[in-house]
Parts: sequence; C-alpha cells; structure tokens
Amino acid sequence: MSETWSKAGENLVRHRGGTYYLRAWVGGKVIRISLETKDLRIAKLKRDTELDAQRQKAAKKLPEAGKTLGDALEVVRLRLASVPDHKDSTRHYYDQLVTAVKGSLPADRAAKSWTADEARVWWKQFTSGVSATRANGALRIVRMMFDILVESGSRRDNPGSDLKRRRVPQTGLSHLPQREKFEEILKSIRSLTHPSAKESADFVEWLAWSGMRVNEVRHFWWEHEGKQWLEVTGGPNGTKNHRHRHIPKFEALKRILDARRYPGCTGPVFSIKSPRFALTNACKRLGIPHIRIHDLKHLFMTTAIEKGVDIPTVSKWGGHQDGGVLAMRTYGHIRDDHSLEEARKMR
Repeated sequence: MSETWSKAGENLVRHRGGTYYLRAWVGGKVIRISLETKDLRIAKLKRDTELDAQRQKAAKKLPEAGKTLGDALEVVRLRLASVPDHKDSTRHYYDQLVTAVKGSLPADRAAKSWTADEARVWWKQFTSGVSATRANGALRIVRMMFDILVESGSRRDNPGSDLKRRRVPQTGLSHLPQREKFEEILKSIRSLTHPSAKESADFVEWLAWSGMRVNEVRHFWWEHEGKQWLEVTGGPNGTKNHRHRHIPKFEALKRILDARRYPGCTGPVFSIKSPRFALTNACKRLGIPHIRIHDLKHLFMTTAIEKGVDIPTVSKWGGHQDGGVLAMRTYGHIRDDHSLEEARKMR
C-alpha cells in the first residue's frame, strides 16, 4: 500500500483522510468503492453488503463462452473471481491456475473441435511436470471450461469428465520427532547468537503445542489471551475456515507466554513472520530429516491423541469443522497403535 492507502482488513482499505473503501477483485479486475464512513465497524458491515452486490452484478455480466477454448477459460476466470466465499489468496491462486492451463492448451482452437483423445493427450503431458495437487486443480479448471461450453451450446459433451484425478500422496508421520529430539531442535535454535533465535525457538515450540497455523500465530495478540482459553482469529484474512476458535491455555503455551510477557504487553505476541528457516537449519545441524512447519501441526495432533485426548476434541482444537472425519483418516492408526502399546502393560 502507498502512503495514501493502508490495509484495514480483507477487501478493506483506509484512505489517509480516514474514509474506508471496499477494495476487491471482482469480475476480472480490481475495484475500489467508497464506503462513506470513517467508522471501522460500520465499514466492515457496509463492505460485506457492497461486495456481495458487486459480485452479483459482475456475475450477471459474464460474457458468453465464445467460440474458442481461450474464450471459455476467461469465463472460468471471471466466475472463480466472483465466488463470494473465496479469500483474495484463493482468487489469486485460481487466476494463476487458469493462466497456466490457458498456456498449455491451444487457446485459439475452436471449442467444439477439441476431441476427447486430445484432452487425454493434454492431461498426460500437463501432469508429467507438476505436483498431483496442482494437476488436480488444473483438471477442475478444464472441467469447468467444458461445462461452460456445454451450457452455452458450443458442445454437447465434456471431455474432461473422462480424465482421472491424480492420486495425492499422503505425507507420512513416521518422520515426526520424538519429544527428546524435538527438545534438541529447540535447544539448537536457542543456542544461536542471532537476535531472533530465542523468538524463533518460542515460535516453533508454540506451533507444536497449539495446533495453530503460522498465519494464526502471526496474528495472535496479547489481547487474545484469556484466563483459561486463547482466541485464534487469523487476523484480517481470518483462519482457514473463516471462523474464530478457542483452544485451552495448555501449560506449555502458558510457559511461553510468561517468558515473553513484559509490562503493558499489547499487540502481536510474536514479531517474526515465520521460524521456517530456523527450523530447517536446526534439522541440518542435527543431521535429522527435514521437518516442515506444517509438520508441527501434525506433531501437536499426534501428541494429543497419544496422551488420550479424543479425536473430535483434537480436531476442534486444530480448527477442523468436520467433527473429526479428516483427523480420524489421518491419525486414526496412531490411536490404534498407541492402544496396542498400552495393552502390553496389561501382561
């Protein structure tokens, strides 16, 4: 943002004069509309109403699919940009994906002449150099493109419906560090003389004991600390599922907060954006397998389950909204393995 404008929240900016404006990607372009108020609370309410109206207006103006594959892809781009529940980062991701798909297809080709065999050849070539997740995202774009062509009467079939999604490999949990090894990682980070070493170690430990995502920790403020609970907001862009949640103030988290506390503490608890490099370098120094930032969330979930916390509760702490379905699929075997291990004590 320039000196004239400052970000005040998702799809919300403030002019240096104090007036708030809606700023969002709608209908394939960035719009900025005055909300005619200097009150942030009122601005947020007016922003949501105005944004919904603008997106509905843009959806009604969507162009016809046209005659080429490229025309249809531009309609896909506009439709995805007009989905009201998508975050700006999600819209940006889909915009990039549509561009990548358009670059891999004969965009000027007559839409009705592209055959199912050609679609299969394209799918084989496209998936050879990308991850399964990105490939499946591209497949969604192509299927939407052909759905639009069918809607517009340019085609009667959808060649994309016969293309098979790539299997996304599940990340194993066997590489997660045991408690002793994790303590070594923290000690290695804290031993450095870098000014942010201690804070990086605290950040890593917080991730492992809270189940929070990096963005959620980055926007965790002292004001979110209660006597027994901690509020997870995700900041202006919200959490992954757009919902605030509360997690218990576990003893490990209380210890970190007490160590970082200072007179009149306010604002963000952590000042660094991410301890990613500190964690990576510590693993290298110790000669252990690479541990990703997201692995710390897995570490939290598995530790809680092994300590006997039921999966629906762990899932709720982690911000899942499915009642534990995903957690059961990912971590269910840990509960079974731990149960068998405990059963051996009955001999």
